[in-house]
Amino acid sequence: MKILGIHASFNGVNHDPSACLLINGKIVMALEEERFNRVKTSVGYFPYFSIAEILKRNNLKIKDIDLVVSTGITYKPLIKKIHNSFQNYFGYCPEVKLINHAEGHIYGSYFSSGFSKSLCISIDALGDGLSTLVMQANKGKFKKIFSSGPLKQKESLGVFYAAFTEFLGFRRSEGEFKFMGMSAYGKKIINLDKIIKIKSNNRIYLSKNLTVENKIPITSTYEPMVNVNFLKKVLGKKYHRETYSKKFTQDHFDLALSVQKKYEEILTHYIKRFKGNNKSLCLSGGCALNCLANSKLEKYFKYIYVMPAASDRGLSIGSAYAGAISKKIKTEKLDTMFLGIDYSDKEIEKYLNISGVKYQKTEKYSAAAKDLKSKKIIGWFQGKSEFGPRALGGRSILALASIKDIKKRINKNIKFREEFRPFAPVVLYNYAKKFKIKNEYPYMTIASFPEESFKKKLGAAVHADGSTRLQTVKDKKNSLFNLLKKLNSNDQVLINTSFNTSGEPIVEKPIDAIRTFHSCGIDVLYLKNYRIVKN
Repeated sequence: MKILGIHASFNGVNHDPSACLLINGKIVMALEEERFNRVKTSVGYFPYFSIAEILKRNNLKIKDIDLVVSTGITYKPLIKKIHNSFQNYFGYCPEVKLINHAEGHIYGSYFSSGFSKSLCISIDALGDGLSTLVMQANKGKFKKIFSSGPLKQKESLGVFYAAFTEFLGFRRSEGEFKFMGMSAYGKKIINLDKIIKIKSNNRIYLSKNLTVENKIPITSTYEPMVNVNFLKKVLGKKYHRETYSKKFTQDHFDLALSVQKKYEEILTHYIKRFKGNNKSLCLSGGCALNCLANSKLEKYFKYIYVMPAASDRGLSIGSAYAGAISKKIKTEKLDTMFLGIDYSDKEIEKYLNISGVKYQKTEKYSAAAKDLKSKKIIGWFQGKSEFGPRALGGRSILALASIKDIKKRINKNIKFREEFRPFAPVVLYNYAKKFKIKNEYPYMTIASFPEESFKKKLGAAVHADGSTRLQTVKDKKNSLFNLLKKLNSNDQVLINTSFNTSGEPIVEKPIDAIRTFHSCGIDVLYLKNYRIVKN
């Protein structure tokens, strides 16, 4: 049984379209549309390139697909739009099934986790009328415990966080990571009770005046959402950043800290309210990418699984699992996020020759370790691309964390981004254990606060608040495992950031990597075993 899970954007709101192939209960490939069309978040796009590549790379034709599943069950025109898109692009449309957006998030996290019994929570802005959904899962069966819809209760934590992201001059659905990074530089807490608070009946009160014209949902991702005048009146004009180019003040950092702490407070409230006797938690939805907040939950559970592709791009995986449920197919745990394309040497050489760059074939691990020890910043393009917003070693930019000015070099010359953005350190899991890091952090979904002796080793990857977006590597199939092994014991910490520049998606094809390499300050590029330097 071949099931294609998709997430498409037809209504101007949905973002991060993607496609996922499940064969006989196992996820075999998942791709994000933005990686191919090079349009960040790809609002308004059907995942044509993703589907086409999935079919091509798995030697399938569209008629080989038994079922297509998508979220968006409350969007009435969706079935027809999906059908027309498949007919137009592929000449045929398989059977199509729709599910609820929030349930798609929960299916994706639960079935990926491999847990048998777990509390499952999805939190985002909105989707099919829900902002928060809490379910109890046990042996593949689900019981709804709680749900909230922004149209009625206005309890959306996603709307709350996105509104303030926009208030500080960022674009929502993109700038939330930046906003979270800013919070580390805040010094005082601002009272936000007039905007959001927990009421005596345990419900969340979100002011109806927070959004433009008191309307939730907003009809377009590009349409202004936040009611600027309301927040200026409640908080003061000094907290508003009118444009993206305006410099940040301490007031802006204080506001970011206050919003982050309020979000953590309410998330913890949900956990305490619904935990019961659960030892495991599956967390999903766009809000689940708030790694700082996630770290506050570790004391409540023995096991926490945050869906690595927790935002809407992961809905294709959840939809594929939902299709398996509907067909009564037993599913397998998702044990890797390297779900993309592994380009052959022949393909890479084709792109190298087209680009006209000079290259040499080498033993990549030894050569890369030598470059890193020489304080070079390398582009690392290896094996299958990773699915989700984090670079995990397939499409990464790497450097030694111990280099004194490395953060400044990467931000200024490569990423072209704000100085307050944190970097992720990557270490071997056995190395991390020496510093009393008990849990595995393979996906950078949970922030850690290591002891001082470890912080010194992590260097520039420690954020201003003492937190790290730590990635621990245990899987020998991850190319970073072998690379870290080649470094001596004093240099076993690397900075790992995504292979892209500001405003662009992570690179997908070798030609994307070559172009990005020549457009920024990366010193050396490794396309599998091919080493490329600038002329």
